[in-house]
Amino acid sequence: QDTEPSNSFEVRRWGAREEAVRQLGRSRFSLALDYRVVKLNVKQGVALNDIERKDLPYQLASVVPTLLVDHRDDPVFATRGWSSLVQSQYSFPAFGSDANFLKLLLQQSQYFNLGKPGVLALGARIGGIEAFRRLGAGDPNTPQNLPSSNVFIDERFFGGGATTHRAYPLDLLGIRGESLILPPGGSHYQPIGGNGLLLFNLDYRFPIAGAFGGVVFVDSGNVWADWRDIRLPQLKTGTGLGARWNSPIGPLTVTIGWKLDRDKNESASPVVFLNFGNPF
Repeated sequence: QDTEPSNSFEVRRWGAREEAVRQLGRSRFSLALDYRVVKLNVKQGVALNDIERKDLPYQLASVVPTLLVDHRDDPVFATRGWSSLVQSQYSFPAFGSDANFLKLLLQQSQYFNLGKPGVLALGARIGGIEAFRRLGAGDPNTPQNLPSSNVFIDERFFGGGATTHRAYPLDLLGIRGESLILPPGGSHYQPIGGNGLLLFNLDYRFPIAGAFGGVVFVDSGNVWADWRDIRLPQLKTGTGLGARWNSPIGPLTVTIGWKLDRDKNESASPVVFLNFGNPF
């Protein structure tokens, strides 16, 4: 259980997760039963729009099967090989939860060892969520005509950030009016996530001296309100570069990215991230 007191609201979170795992060679199978409860006590005069999306109240019961096939030469400092991830989540209406949806995520990574020049790394992710019933109160920040309104906002897909699309700030990759919403009277679009995700990443990681190296990358993708609306012409692409330190416990990377496909009035400022671990 986790409690966060505040002058304006209080959040209580608790839950339980039971997971069975089996390893067969390079394949890892797992089946998890997950239950979560978030309760929110808002003081009078405080609008929900002022509270982070993670604090919106909900209850969720899910079955989560996962398959990971890993043929990389190293799970942290991979230089060759590939890995495939298939993860689904079925949320069912039980134990006080009204949610009923199926979520599927497919992820593929490929690594090519170029010898002294470095490593070429490619990643692809595609995901979809299908809701089978309407949520009761829903999310007050999400228009009810969007398919994503029937999925708790914490369970939707988001893009933008050090591990998804490095040319966009955290969670701010999306389609205006669908996964990015302009609040009434607001001047900046806010991320609400979506039920469809498509991402492609390309890294060229090269050595500089000792444990220090660099990276040049291209990221492309988007987030849609409905997985049926995924369209390649709507992908947003960015590029950038960075510096890497292969520390004893994993890579530490600083990147700077620029948007190549900007919406009208979208900021052209570069985006900087400091990240521990690999983006994919």
